[in-house]
This record gives sequence, structure tokens and C-alpha cells, in this order.
Amino acid sequence: MNMSEFDALTPKPSFNDTLASLRPTDFALPDLPKIPTDQMLPLDPSEIVSDQVSSMVGASGTGGGGDGGGGDGGLGGGFSFLGIESNARRILILYDVSNTSIRKAREAGVPFTMIRDETKELVNKLSISSRFGLMMFARNYVFFNKELVPASDENKDAAGVWMDKYFTEDSPMTQSVPDMVRGSPGFLVLLEAAFSKDPDAIFIVSDGGFYQGSGGTNEKIEYRDIDKLIDRLQKARDKPVAVHFIAANMDRDDESGMKRIIRGSGGGGRFKELGK
Repeated sequence: MNMSEFDALTPKPSFNDTLASLRPTDFALPDLPKIPTDQMLPLDPSEIVSDQVSSMVGASGTGGGGDGGGGDGGLGGGFSFLGIESNARRILILYDVSNTSIRKAREAGVPFTMIRDETKELVNKLSISSRFGLMMFARNYVFFNKELVPASDENKDAAGVWMDKYFTEDSPMTQSVPDMVRGSPGFLVLLEAAFSKDPDAIFIVSDGGFYQGSGGTNEKIEYRDIDKLIDRLQKARDKPVAVHFIAANMDRDDESGMKRIIRGSGGGGRFKELGK
């Protein structure tokens, strides 16, 4: 009886092999549900990389995550300097600090102290992907740095110190500024030096009266010579520089001459009167 009871508890044999058929049948899987393609992530690798870069540099866009200054953060979407809009990433600003230029800027209601402060504001908002340079000139000239420098915090601070110490407000550029190019070479020579820095945009703040020579000579530089030089410098580049001119109460003839140069220089440069 015990043996019979034990045998009754053993599991019954089962068949585990699956059946398979090699003949075609009418069986088919159901159709996949429709998926809204407009909600899918971009498959273009460049879009994915762009997304990742944006998330790393700041919530405000391609800049440094600042307040934007009219752009999309860190000047990623462009900036304005003394009323001229630009998207340049390699920026060079030239300041005419001759007696007449300083006086005429003051007469226009924009003294050089205001120009200095707006420059500092611009530099401080540049993203790290930008480069910048500053130059003061009369007949001599001097750069803040020999090359355009990255817009790092260290370089921004150094530019601010340089402007506070040397930026001319009441008199022509003093001879104490380090690395000044002397000998009164004039505007044509400094333009060649400016283009050699490989900027995307050059901003020139001046009253438009350009002279050269020293030791009693007082030779005015003709606008036709400026035009020829800029044309030659632009043709030597793969992409023309945007040459912007910000005029401080220019004489009428000088203004007409400079407007023609800016319009014909290529690169989308603009002419603007200071304070207007």
C-alpha cells in the first residue's frame, strides 16, 4: 500500500518538444502602431553635437551663460558696440586719441570715459570662444597685446587694468605706454598692423583727420590712399574684414570720403556718427 501511494505522487510524463513547420503559412505579425516623427530626437550628428555643446556652455545658449547683453548669453548671438551690431568673433577696436578726436567726441556728447566704459562692458560679455584686441593711436600707436587674445577672465581683467592706466581721456597718448610704435608712422601703417592681427571686424573711433610725420612735418593722409590700402588688404584675405567707422563730428569732406571707403570695402562694414 505504501509503495502504491508513493507511485501515485510521481509526476506524469510530459512532452516538451515544440512543433515546427518549414512550410509557408498565412500567419503574420500585426502592424506596428504609428509613431509621431515630429517628437523624435534629431538623427543628424551635427545637431546632436550642437545640443551637447549648448548644454555644456550654459543655459542661455552658445555663450558663457551670462545675461546675454542683447544676444543669447555670452554674446553668442551678436553684440552692439557704440550702436553698431556685429556677430564677429575676432574683434579689434582702434581709438583715435589725438587732441581733436578727444575734443570732438566730447562735443558729440560721448566723452572718452564713456567709450572706455562701453568697451569694458563689451569685453566682459565676450564668450571664451571670442578673441579681442584694443589699439590706441594718434600718429604713433600701441596695442593692448601683440595678438588678439582669448576672452578669458584673466585677459578681460588685464584689458580693464590697461585701459584704466593708459586709456587717454584728456590729452594725446603719452610716451610712457609700453610697446608703443613711435616715429609718427601714421594711419596707413597702423591699418596694416591692424589687419595683420587677422580680425573679423575692426571698429575705428575717430574724427577722421589722419596725419603722419614728426619733427615739424604735418602731412595729412589722403582718403584715396586709405581707400587703396584697404582694398589691397582686403584682397589679400580669404574673407574680407568688416571695417566699421564711428565718427566724432567729422568734417563734411572727410565724412564723405570715409563713407565711400566703408561702403566699398566689402565685409559689411558700417559708418555711424558718434552719439547718434
